[in-house]
Parts: sequence; structure tokens; C-alpha cells
Amino acid sequence: MKKRIIIILVLFVVLKTVYAQYNNSNIWYFGEYAGVDFNVSPPEARTDGKLDTWEGCASICNQAGDILFYTDGTYVYNRNHSIMPNGSGLMGNYSSSQSSIIVPKPGASADNTLYYIFTTDSWEHNLENGLRYSVVDMSLDGGLGDITSEKNILVTAKVAEKVAAIRHSNGVDVWVVAHQWGNNDYLAFKLTPEGLETTPVISSIGISYTGSYTTGAGQLHFSEKGKYAASSSNYIHRLELLKFDPATGVFSNLIWFQDFDLFRRVWGVEFSRNEKFLYFSRRPPNILCQLNLQVWDSLAILSSLTVIDSTDGSPDEYDAGTLQMAPDDKIYLTRYDQTFLSVIEQPDLEGSACGFKENGVDLKGRKCKWGLPNLFRSSLEIDFTFNPLCYGDTTMFYSQISQSDSVQWNFDDPASGIENHSTALNPGHIFTSIGTFNVVLTVWIGGTSKTLTKQVTITETVPVTLGPDTTFCNGNSLLLSPGSNYFHYLWQDGSTDSLLVADASGTYW
Repeated sequence: MKKRIIIILVLFVVLKTVYAQYNNSNIWYFGEYAGVDFNVSPPEARTDGKLDTWEGCASICNQAGDILFYTDGTYVYNRNHSIMPNGSGLMGNYSSSQSSIIVPKPGASADNTLYYIFTTDSWEHNLENGLRYSVVDMSLDGGLGDITSEKNILVTAKVAEKVAAIRHSNGVDVWVVAHQWGNNDYLAFKLTPEGLETTPVISSIGISYTGSYTTGAGQLHFSEKGKYAASSSNYIHRLELLKFDPATGVFSNLIWFQDFDLFRRVWGVEFSRNEKFLYFSRRPPNILCQLNLQVWDSLAILSSLTVIDSTDGSPDEYDAGTLQMAPDDKIYLTRYDQTFLSVIEQPDLEGSACGFKENGVDLKGRKCKWGLPNLFRSSLEIDFTFNPLCYGDTTMFYSQISQSDSVQWNFDDPASGIENHSTALNPGHIFTSIGTFNVVLTVWIGGTSKTLTKQVTITETVPVTLGPDTTFCNGNSLLLSPGSNYFHYLWQDGSTDSLLVADASGTYW
């Protein structure tokens, strides 16, 4: 009996994924005239800012990463670092832990000029001004921007010193979330292209903010895709972890810790990009901790607690403040009155592998206080795949995005002329040479852009042979080998060795 072996060749390519960048948050102004520029790597200090604030602040850039304006919740500074003509008297407060947040108008095109500034008051002012919004139009004042007639519009009375924003699951609208004073209500207001819906989605969950106005001081942050939220309450030593539904605006599945030693005076909260870990800071004494959220159970989360950094000394020495994820996928930490930012280098990794660095960014003499810019978190996800990768063939690109207003591709192939760019959702491109190209996909939605870069290596077509179709007698075998000059192998049976023994009739590839 003879066996017939049919041999087919398939070539596989391994790709590397790179995180998307958030250009609209590439420049920060905070603290005592401090600033950081994330358009360069490593990030560099900026000393041109005019902001002098204890705590809350916010800043926004255009799609190129250039600063548009920034605020402490009271004054709004344009890109020339001057107060906008109508940019004073906003009803936030420099001592509110999250005095402000800036949200681009939803549904706008890439040339969006309208931005909402949401503000909260401080406990020192008895939270009197509540949650309000003002609209900035960047087409005013010769393109430097100004506040429109929609200024200090009351959304709801007396809220805690917290405000956060996350993209709706529809990819267009935005949830703007605050916590009511006097009860345990989280309020989720939906911001749409038509404006703010003033009737919120209410989630009555967690502790009631009553008694002293200090009760609600702390941070409220969402995770990358809005799956989780975390809220700290500094003066009552409480940390709340919640699940959030970006489709409905509802909070649920509360887990809380209060009065445990490591949770006393908890302040900063921030999630890793992969949503596996929460980091929190407390003061004083000054401690930075990590919690693993992969098992949603209070005992499991508590048992995962890891102290990443602990600083001894006087109560105000290196006083830990706000935590904030940056465009470089690192988490930065303020240290009160210090001339540097601390940094968690790899927050997606567990325990000490996260790589804490105390002196992460030198602020060139400018000083931190307790706050960093409160950033709007967009859940817009982008990715793309491509094939084939042989010179002379058309390489097809397939975008993987949930929603978009527009897209642009840059194939890093200037020799191809006008074909080097495309606005098609799934374009094809014939590369003009062999080599490695940094292909860039930029996606715009709701006035926000995200950019993803992947390396695409175009190679010559490599001749590969496994030999001719072969017939041999039962009981014998044939050793198949394409050669040893390749990095990876994958046979039809799932094996990954460079050699395969064929001992049965069939098709081998």
C-alpha cells in the first residue's frame, strides 16, 4: 500500500501592537506654574504656564498635541497664557480636588471649535456653586478662544469636589458624572451633540456625603473603557470601587474599604490601561499602593494589596497627591511642594514590576501641589490589521474601530506620492520598496482624535519548498523541512518545530 503526501506552503507573520496616543492631553499645566509636555519622549517640563492652583485643574490640546487652553476652574488661559476675555469668574475653585474637566463637543468633526468646561466648588466654600458648565468657542478672539454666553450654567446644586467624564458606549455621547451632596447619589449626565441632558441617571450606591463638607474631598476616576470607577474620600478614609455601564450610565457592584490603616487619608486613584489594577495614594504618611481587580471580591482585592512606595518623614514631606494616566501610558503622581513628578513606568504589570520611580520628571524649579489635570477619558478603541507583506503585492489594511467621524492613514512611504495617504476605512497600498514602514492610523470622533502606529515590514517573496508531492510505502515516513532560516513555524497539526514527520496519507502544510 502506498501513501500520498500533498504539500502546501503557508507563510505567517507576527505583528506587534502599540498603544494609541491621546494627543488632546499631551500638555499639562498644574500646581505652582508647573507644566509637562508629552509630545516628546521622555516628557519635558514646561515653564511657560500661568496656573497657580492647590488642587483641581484641566487642560486640552488640539489633534496635533498643541495646547488650546487650560483652567483651574476659575480662570481660563489661552495658548498664549493670557486669560481669555470672558475667561474669569468661573464657579469652580482652586481648592476643589477636581475643580474642572474639559470635554470636546460630542459629534463634532475634526475641526471642532466647541468645548465644555464643567466645574465643581470646594468644601471651604460649602460647595455652594454646585456643578456648572461653560462653553469655550475656539473660533473667538482671533482663534485664541473665549467663553460664550453659555457661562456658569447650573447643572445641579451642591456636589462633592468630584467630576469625571467617560465616552458613552455609542462612541459619540459622553457621560459627565458627579456625586450629589447630602445623599449617596452618583449623577450621570449625558452630553450629546444637541447639548447636556439635565435629567441624570441616578445610582444610589455607596456612602452618603453628609455632615462636614470635607466628606466628599477626593478623586473620581474611570478606567480606560469605563468598566470600573474608583472614588476616594480623603477625610473619612474611604475608597469605593464600582462597576460602571457606559451604555446606561449606571453604577453597580460596590466594593468599599474604610478606616483600614492603608486606606486612611486615601487621595489619588487611577487605573492601569488594561483595567487590571488600581493604584491609590494616601497622605500623610505617604504611601502608594496597587490593588488587583481581576477577581471582583473585597477579600480577594484586599489580599492583593501591594505597597509600591512608602515615604517616611514629616507630614508634608513628599506629600502624595493626585494620580493621573498620561499619553505615554505611564501614571504620574504629584508630591506637594516638590519640583518633580513621580512615575509608575509600567502600570499594567503587577507588584514591583510596575517600576515606580520617585523622581520621574524634573519640573525645572516649578512646584507640584496636590493636583494634576483632570482628563476626559474617551473609550474610543482603535486597531488595524494588514496582509500580505510581500514586495510588489497590494498590502491591505483593515481598521478595527467602533465609531468614527473620519480616518486618515499615513503609510510612511513618501515615494508613493499622493498614494502615501488615504481616508478610506480599509485601504490598500503598494509599497515602493523593501523595508520597514511606520504606518499611522488616526481616527476622529466627537472632536477627539486617537492615533495608532504599527511597523509594517515589506520583504521580498522568499522561495520556500517542502519538496514535491511524494508517495511511499506503508510503515515508512517522510521528514518534512522548509529549512532553518525562518523565525517561526506553524504546521497544519499545530506543531511549531522546524521539522515534521509525515507518516500518514494526507495534505501537509
